[in-house]
Amino acid sequence: MTIAAITMVHNEAAFLPLWLDHYGAQFGPEHLYVIDDGSTDGCTDDPRIGNLVSKRKSPLDEDDRAALISAFHERLLGFYDVVLYTDADEFIVADPDGGMGLADYIRRNRFSCRAPIGLELLHRRATEGRIDLAADLFGQRRFVRFDIEYSKPLISRRPIRWRVGFHHCDLAYEIDCNLVLFHLRSIDHELSRRRIGILNAVAFSQNALRQGHGHQFRLDPERYLALLHGSPDAAFAAAPEREPDEMFRAFRAHGDRGLGRLGPRWNGGLQPGTAPRRPPPPGPIDRQRLRRLFDAALDRMIADGPLRPRNEPCPCGSGRRFKHCHGG
Repeated sequence: MTIAAITMVHNEAAFLPLWLDHYGAQFGPEHLYVIDDGSTDGCTDDPRIGNLVSKRKSPLDEDDRAALISAFHERLLGFYDVVLYTDADEFIVADPDGGMGLADYIRRNRFSCRAPIGLELLHRRATEGRIDLAADLFGQRRFVRFDIEYSKPLISRRPIRWRVGFHHCDLAYEIDCNLVLFHLRSIDHELSRRRIGILNAVAFSQNALRQGHGHQFRLDPERYLALLHGSPDAAFAAAPEREPDEMFRAFRAHGDRGLGRLGPRWNGGLQPGTAPRRPPPPGPIDRQRLRRLFDAALDRMIADGPLRPRNEPCPCGSGRRFKHCHGG
């Protein structure tokens, strides 16, 4: 059984190397697909990226992003049995007590679509220093918070139509208590401060602004940091050691969103720096075919998308106005 992973990035120099390490170790680096949405920080120059498709940055539209990844996912299913998508700061890990990695777990369980338990990995600033992204992350960060919004249906054997933010889709799915998605946006206070500078520079489409999508991108830095790092230290001090499935059950039972502390069995579950920095072997799709697949996904995204202002930049990334490109 062959498995592929997709991510879409814009200036993800901090997290993309970790994403390549983690999913490359699970599926093989030749089965990773990176969509570069106009990055300017050099993050996609990494030699480990063998399957790269790039587009010029256009105003961000969350409807378009979900539609594009859905269409690209469907095309990759012509070459793979299972394809998953995550953002560059999202890492799916199989429960270590199962004795198998993520790839083996997917191969041994014949589901159509699954969602992992979603946890935010947090920074307790009173006792934890700056994060070292080249060392075991769970050895530096122990505190997590369950978030139902990050328990997303990201692994699918069938064509899927994701909705905004990938929180929902058109397939029936269940949350798998043997899989955990660790979301790293809150892993380090100073990293978050740098990140909001990148997010504040993102332009949004008129459709996105009308619907209020991506509101956190437009927060001022202090409000953004308060959102991610506002838990008082007393909450960390009182947090019990809890397993992800316990946190999920507590939420289902009475809406508990309290903090928990990971046990030592998770050590080594997110271990950066494991992938050699060399080009991967050839995958099943050559560069020309990959470009054709991606262009077909862009066409599908535009055809299925919302009504577009004719003078807005075309979402395909050509740099031309919509009326002079796909809108013509």
